Amino acid sequence: MNSGVKFKHSLVFKIVGTTFIIYSLVTIVITFYQMYNEFTLTQKRIANDIIIASTSINSTLVEAMWNVDDELINVTLGGLVNNPSILGSIVYDTGSGLVGKSSSEEVIVENFDLEKINNPFNLNEPTSFNFDLIKDKEVIGSLVVYSSENLIWDSVIIRSKIIVINKVIEISILILVLFFLSKKILKPLNIILTSVNEISKGNLETVVVYQSNDEFGQVADSFNKMTQELANIIKTIATVSFNISNSTQNMESGNKNISTRTNQQSSSLEETASAMEEINSIVQNNAEDAKNANEITQRAQ
Repeated sequence: MNSGVKFKHSLVFKIVGTTFIIYSLVTIVITFYQMYNEFTLTQKRIANDIIIASTSINSTLVEAMWNVDDELINVTLGGLVNNPSILGSIVYDTGSGLVGKSSSEEVIVENFDLEKINNPFNLNEPTSFNFDLIKDKEVIGSLVVYSSENLIWDSVIIRSKIIVINKVIEISILILVLFFLSKKILKPLNIILTSVNEISKGNLETVVVYQSNDEFGQVADSFNKMTQELANIIKTIATVSFNISNSTQNMESGNKNISTRTNQQSSSLEETASAMEEINSIVQNNAEDAKNANEITQRAQ
């Protein structure tokens, strides 16, 4: 990068910075969408797990309640809460009320409070699923299974951490690739810029040393041709100017010669005119003398 250009004003900074901002904004939007989608899918998955697990023990609970086998009921409920999506379960008899209960290791059973119908296990953000226990088309009891939205959020958070880490890695790789490509693209541009600066200083012998078949190589070749043509034009102008200067000096010298000759001829003409006047005066005097002599001769006869 040219040392005369600050990094924040360079094309590398603009390319990498702009791409980083745009990609980060897009990534944030996509990440929130994925988190929402993950929350919805996890919610459905947990609900399906609870429904499948509860349905699978339905017939066992019905037979255990019909035979008043409390031990089998508790064992069955204990197996049910081993499902990671289930935090607690209760079995009611339509006649006598509570028959059995069980909870996962994450729930303290001592906090069980049957008076809290919607949340007897004191769960955070509880959700419940109610299943009828039917014998010979008669409802003999109910199975209530409890879960919590915290399970959903825990799954979403874990998944989101993975997504965020992946995005950070993607952005880091993208920035490195963009920085490398920008430096590679700007290298020939800086070479050409250096040559332009040399021309601005009057050095027309500068040459761009960059051999490539890409666009920058074509620009370098065109620049060298332009520099050569510019040097030839300036040399031609200098030669023509020199010739014009010589011609002007010759013309000035010729004009001086013509002026000198004109002055000399003017002086000669003046001298000739003066001599003619003297000759004319002598002729007139001679004429008068001849006239006088003629008059004297006539008188003498």
